Amino acid sequence: MTYTADELRSLLEQAVDMPYGPSQVAQVEEAIRHADALGDERLRFDARMLGTDVYTFSGEPAKALVTFSWCLGAFDRASERFTPWDDEQLRWHYKWIVRALRDFPEIPLERTRALLDDMERRYRLGGHSLHAVYTSRWNLARHLGDRAEADRWFELWCAAPRDENSDCEGCDPTSKVEHLAGLGRDEEAIALAEPVLVGRLTCHQQPHSMLTVLMVPYLRTGQLDKARDAHLRGYRGFRDRLADLSEISEHIAFCGLTGNEARGLELIERHLDWLDRAPSPRCALRFAEASALVLGRLTAAGRGALTVYRRAAAVTGRAAVDVTVEALADELAAFARAQAARFDARNGTTACGEDTERRLTTPPLVGYLPLSAVAKASSHRTPTRSSTMPAATSGWDGQSRLDRARAVVRQELPENATADELLDRFEHALETLDDEHRALALWEIFDERFGIVEHLTERQRARAVDIRARVIVIRERDHAAAEKPFQEAIERYRRCGDENAARVAETWLGRSLARHGEPGRGVALIEDAVAWLRQHEHPAALTRGELRLAEGLCSMGRFDEALLAVTRAEESCPSDPSRTARLRCGLTSAFCLLAVGRFDEVVMLAESVREQSRELDRPDIEGFANACLGHAFEGMGEYPAAVEAFEDVLSTSEDPQVLDQARNQRAHLLANSARAAEVVDELVEMVADLVARGDETAAASAHFDLAIAYHVAGEFLDAAETAETAVRALGAVGMTGAADRCRYRLSQIYTDLGETDQALAVLDELVARLDGFDNLAVRGQMHEDAGNILYGADREAAAVDRFAAAEQCYRTANQAYDAARVLRARAVAASWLRDPEIGLRALDDAERFVVSLPTSSDEAAAYEAAMLEVDAAQVLANADRPGEAVDRIAGAPGRLRAIGAFGEALEAELICARLLLGLGRIAEGETVLRSVVAASPHDTAIHRSAVWTLIAVLDETGRRVDAAALRAAYDLPERLDDELDGDD
Repeated sequence: MTYTADELRSLLEQAVDMPYGPSQVAQVEEAIRHADALGDERLRFDARMLGTDVYTFSGEPAKALVTFSWCLGAFDRASERFTPWDDEQLRWHYKWIVRALRDFPEIPLERTRALLDDMERRYRLGGHSLHAVYTSRWNLARHLGDRAEADRWFELWCAAPRDENSDCEGCDPTSKVEHLAGLGRDEEAIALAEPVLVGRLTCHQQPHSMLTVLMVPYLRTGQLDKARDAHLRGYRGFRDRLADLSEISEHIAFCGLTGNEARGLELIERHLDWLDRAPSPRCALRFAEASALVLGRLTAAGRGALTVYRRAAAVTGRAAVDVTVEALADELAAFARAQAARFDARNGTTACGEDTERRLTTPPLVGYLPLSAVAKASSHRTPTRSSTMPAATSGWDGQSRLDRARAVVRQELPENATADELLDRFEHALETLDDEHRALALWEIFDERFGIVEHLTERQRARAVDIRARVIVIRERDHAAAEKPFQEAIERYRRCGDENAARVAETWLGRSLARHGEPGRGVALIEDAVAWLRQHEHPAALTRGELRLAEGLCSMGRFDEALLAVTRAEESCPSDPSRTARLRCGLTSAFCLLAVGRFDEVVMLAESVREQSRELDRPDIEGFANACLGHAFEGMGEYPAAVEAFEDVLSTSEDPQVLDQARNQRAHLLANSARAAEVVDELVEMVADLVARGDETAAASAHFDLAIAYHVAGEFLDAAETAETAVRALGAVGMTGAADRCRYRLSQIYTDLGETDQALAVLDELVARLDGFDNLAVRGQMHEDAGNILYGADREAAAVDRFAAAEQCYRTANQAYDAARVLRARAVAASWLRDPEIGLRALDDAERFVVSLPTSSDEAAAYEAAMLEVDAAQVLANADRPGEAVDRIAGAPGRLRAIGAFGEALEAELICARLLLGLGRIAEGETVLRSVVAASPHDTAIHRSAVWTLIAVLDETGRRVDAAALRAAYDLPERLDDELDGDD
């Protein structure tokens, strides 16, 4: 394929918009080849100038040496043919190339010095400041270990005036901070850095470069929270960029300096294959040093037998292999020493070798620095219940009620109560009164007085063994341990001819089996026992048996049969002095109805049970009723009511499982609400507790909830770190659906962090994972989100492609209105491309499709038609047809208001106002603006935008007093930039 000059120019423009990496390199190299074939000297120069930039920041600086030399030679041969901008760009490239020459020990030092001299000569000839030259000389002196020379160049650098050749206002101070930190002048380094960190930087190396340099100064000055933040934020900026392997290495070393060897090992494994394609030998040296430090620490701690997966290396032919931590530590330490020796041989010094030994043996600066709130909470806890919420985690937790029951029972019980009397009272408390606390108190007295001894009769022994099994179930929740005593009791009952008692014990055993993971076996046992009880007319035992059968059927998903069992239970208990049997029937029905989504009925039943349980002072039953209400309200989408119900559970229930579930559900619901910030600490404690208990599944889900809470609360960095952990944890326990939902949330978090490429990568991963026809619409959403992200990043060409992919998915899935939306978005994105006709053609496509929309949803069709007018106005305006744009958008606000789309109507009016102002129709535009200001809520972006636009109109038309009054009315600064700086 051949290209015209215009097509090649377009190819280069597309490459500029691409992220650094292999794809961009491939596109630039294609442009260079075709420019050479075309013989266009200007294109050949421009393609290679771009190549120097792309190679440098894509991790291939050796190639940048070639393109730079070619461009410099072309410029020197005919400088009159080039622009001042070309000259400036070449001066800028000198800085990169000097560093690149330094980083390859096979390149003689004299060549680097000669290039530095040539750089200075050119700067002097052009009358430029030597600020950038001094920076480069300092950098080389520092590499050579010549401290005196480094100090001298540093002073000259600081004294020289900045100009257009100087590193940016973030990178230049970063190098100075690095110099000061290297001398141990940490307080000065930090003071120099702070103004940079609070400013707004546009350089793609910032603020993560500055944060990386600050990690150790923060540690050495005891500012541990800042050190943690610098590591987490700094590493995120580099982790996907091969060119920044040296900086990544500093973060690996940080893990070794702070007791975070486990995280260090994770980073090593993630980046280990980069060592085989390191940008330069110096980058490889830094990575080997840092990795050997961490791996050596792990080996010293007795963890040298752990293995690291090492991917295959195509360059060397090495196969993929698992290597032990100890072996890899030795290999990388030897590699680092060998690389340092190469640099020392080239430089004629020992500085690199000495520096390598220091890096390999640096002792920890902190015993252990937790890198997350969860890690901090976990570092000082043992498995226990959360300290922030009254939720139990295992075993019996109704101690206060049990103590009261003990006191009452001991007062009521005669001193000479017989074994049978105690056993009868236990049965009455548990089966008639439904009072587990009273029953347990009676069992303790029986066990204390009688135990299970030889002088008990056979039937007494059967009852005692049976009751002991029930106590194991009630108090210890150990269903497996209860099976053997239940079986023994059943056999003893039958030996003494008490079939009724044997059948009741079977209903208990069956329920225990169903709860322990054997529902089929358990339900079959209960069904058989209940059938016998029905036949032999034992109503009291039958009521409880039917309820246990209903519970077992629910565990098998046989909800209709479970409801029939509850009905039979209600019919079998006409006399219920304690009223608790009917309350249990109501609760069981509510749980069955909840499982089949009949939420309105659940609410009615559960509210009735709750009120009756309050009358009876039965907080245990009230807790179950509140739990039912919480789940029902959640199913109905009434989340505030659900949260209130779960909070009622926490204040009433004493059942550990119910409390844990209510605590988890409350946190889950609040995490994605306006109250997210208040639940963050609770979730942190919950996650730490679940991790300590080894409950991997619950911990993974709680991690996801914590990530959501951090995100909603605006803590984007913690949200990203937590969500990344949650994705891995959810995948590890097989919760693939939840893991994908977490990935989607992670794409939103990355977007809010400004990590555009990471967000796009996650969306692409989801597109690949969610295959099949059933997921077509979901894939469309992923493509649409990617298009919106790209459009927001001013990468319109790529956005157009993603919107087109989304439209295809939506069309195939018969999602017409979704397809219409992305067609509109595609037209707007296309309107920003070089050729306005592309946007106009895309608009025509959108118009044809919107006209064809089905009319089954009149409101949806009206919305798309009105929004098409809004988007058409933007497309026409970008095609330099503002008059037509005003005509298209004029009727849209009214049509949008007619269907209740008030926010969109205001946005349309604001666009219309700006179009009118651009046409010089100031009075009309101002009228519309004032309408938007008056109608929009004050805390919205559209209101602020309208106010600032109106202020600009007033200023530009000489009405400065009115403009000042408007600023005062809304407490605005003098300039919009000042407000933005304040937001930062």
